[in-house]
Amino acid sequence: MATFLAIEYMDGMLRLLDQRALPNEKKYFDCHSLKEVIFAIKDMVVRGAPAIGATAGYGMLIGAKEKGVSLNLESLKTIKDDLDASRPTAVNLMWATERLLKSVQESGYTEVHEILNVLKVEADRIYDEDAISCKKMAEYGNT
Repeated sequence: MATFLAIEYMDGMLRLLDQRALPNEKKYFDCHSLKEVIFAIKDMVVRGAPAIGATAGYGMLIGAKEKGVSLNLESLKTIKDDLDASRPTAVNLMWATERLLKSVQESGYTEVHEILNVLKVEADRIYDEDAISCKKMAEYGNT
């Protein structure tokens, strides 16, 4: 059985397995901007609570990078609000965006490169936690 990634963040771009095409076709949707991440969440390119949460985490990072030198807590809150509005009933989405915002607030960092690092580390943690959870479910289901 072939394996593939449903979510992959690389070089500032988020690649999502386009779940609208499944099961007939395996294709990907690349997000280079916050607007594209919001579209992917709204249009159900990505489905499933944990996957939406991981996507939102990387969406926060992509949106923050777009702000560049003007990035601050207020602009980060706006990015969070925009992502949260993309699917208002998605609990994991709001949980992830709140977790990233809180991690930046608790870090006390104000320099853009420091904020971006905190966001990347936390988004990776969310992704890794989901991957571990999925693996454990597969192992349990295989017993």
